[in-house]
Amino acid sequence: MTVRRDPAISPEDLARAVARAADRHLQLGVRLPDGRWLAYAEFGAPDGRPVFVFHGVPGSRLLMDDDRPIADAGLRMIAVDRPGIGRSDPQPNRTMLDWPRDIAALADTLGARTFAVAGGSGGGPYALACAHVLPDRVSRVVLAASMAPLDRPGALEGFAPSRRFAWWMLQHAPLQRQITSWMQARLFRKEPTWMLGKMTRRMSEADRAAVMDAAVHDVLLGQLREAFRQGWRGVAQDFAVLTRPWGFALGEIRAPVDLWQGLDDENVPAAMGRYLAATLPNCRARFEPGGGHFGPLEMMDEILAVLADNDVLSGVDGATATAVAVSHGDKGDGDEGRGR
Repeated sequence: MTVRRDPAISPEDLARAVARAADRHLQLGVRLPDGRWLAYAEFGAPDGRPVFVFHGVPGSRLLMDDDRPIADAGLRMIAVDRPGIGRSDPQPNRTMLDWPRDIAALADTLGARTFAVAGGSGGGPYALACAHVLPDRVSRVVLAASMAPLDRPGALEGFAPSRRFAWWMLQHAPLQRQITSWMQARLFRKEPTWMLGKMTRRMSEADRAAVMDAAVHDVLLGQLREAFRQGWRGVAQDFAVLTRPWGFALGEIRAPVDLWQGLDDENVPAAMGRYLAATLPNCRARFEPGGGHFGPLEMMDEILAVLADNDVLSGVDGATATAVAVSHGDKGDGDEGRGR
């Protein structure tokens, strides 16, 4: 894979971008009531509208290297490492519903009474969990390429056969979760560029093109390497939590949800986005023809406007609010619509 680098970016600028991993805004954290350390990074305007952003699986808090668009939108994005990932302490036997308590404690520390939530890919369910547990605090959820529950009939519809088998194994074979996470941790430490290229080859054409951009490539590489800072166990636990029952009903979520889904996403089929749009009571959905797993990156201005409460979701009507998450989609005809 040949990565495209803007000739205007000097080696010195690139070195500075890499060095941002040591920046104090990326190394923040709080001590939770149970004594665990919860790590987070901040992007955007320090006094902006708070948005908690949840990474995918695997993933980490190191979500971007240029936060000027976030600041320009008047947003304060707080990206949080889940337990055992990045710099956050492990939490044995955690469930999906443990996460909102951690976010509530972090929000209290930061003085955020109400806030939006954001999740990418496997982070989407965590955003929905926060909306369920903290209905008086979460004002909006945004889902971009978000996973849907796997404990339902037809949950793996739309996946390619190899991916369907892999997800079935992750769901039903604990040893497979450990082996997969161990191999990913080993390869991202020893051969990170090769490993990212291997993952990219299994993605859609649109996503392969996106990762060829140097900025996207380098952010992904840094984010994925950070995911395995503590080894493989935190990511294996993240897969386990994602594939088990989440512990709440989507139909009980009252917060407005805005969903973006690429129809050519090979990582999470569009069928998942359609299920979420049909099941969440107050959901507006946009399905992007030709969009892949990273398709929401192309729609970032629109997503930021929704988060900033400037309600501009194209072609859809609905209530204004504030919360974010990320979805994944399969192939199908383009459509925009509103769930029930």
